Amino acid sequence: MKLGQLGEFGLIDRCTSREGPLPQDVICGIGDDCSVTRLPDGSYQLVTIDMMMEGVHFLRDATSARDLGYKLLAASLSDIAAMGGVPHSGYLSLALPGDLDVEWCDEFFAGFKGLASESGLALLGGNTTRSTGPIVLDCCVIGRVAQERVKFRSGARPGDLVCVAGELGASGGGLKLLLEGVAPRSLKEVK
Repeated sequence: MKLGQLGEFGLIDRCTSREGPLPQDVICGIGDDCSVTRLPDGSYQLVTIDMMMEGVHFLRDATSARDLGYKLLAASLSDIAAMGGVPHSGYLSLALPGDLDVEWCDEFFAGFKGLASESGLALLGGNTTRSTGPIVLDCCVIGRVAQERVKFRSGARPGDLVCVAGELGASGGGLKLLLEGVAPRSLKEVK
């Protein structure tokens, strides 16, 4: 069987099916927006990780570096918010080709740090490496939530209020159009 046949969720099931019992402080592991662990004060720590790869999640020529930095962090922040939490700190790992303009990096960080500042998130570390291929971006965000305020997917019930930010599927639809060669419209045309 090939990985494409197995699929993302099949791979996750295959990787996690042989795990033993979780540590006692783990409330939720794989299967929700974030992992959830109990902190000594009784509150919960939330941890989420999101990765984006050039050619799969974005096109360098069609996405500004500033927008990409913002988008990467926004994906992780939305996971923290979905579980009722508040972001605390973040970690950023980058695999970047050596011929990438330094100005691109400056713009990427401007977008990332701008949203980090708005959300009260402190960037505490990460990793960088050279890529011989596409740009790969990986963001980990740690948040906190009071035990009585945590929201799990399994807690959803018919009749619950569901809130979303933006238009569902717009990001994926936009990437599909770009991959099909449809030229993006300028903001002036959209208005």
